[in-house]
Amino acid sequence: QRPATTWLHWRIIGELYRHGFTSYGLGGARASAIEASDEVHGLHCYRMGLGAEVVACAGARWVLDPAHDSEHRNPMRTMWECAV
Repeated sequence: QRPATTWLHWRIIGELYRHGFTSYGLGGARASAIEASDEVHGLHCYRMGLGAEVVACAGARWVLDPAHDSEHRNPMRTMWECAV
């Protein structure tokens, strides 16, 4: 069973595809996310499970709320495990 976020992403992807879009950005992650020891590896696995393609690109980060940001970076909140 997949979480609701997976269903939502697929619905969005389907709608965009029907309107002629050919790609859908899932946001950035550092290159080390492909390593099982990285704290955001679960996010990498989730995205790959959606059929994502890894694309190298430059990025920037602008944090508006440090407290909110720290919650997203808390390794104890990792919910995904690799199934691939």
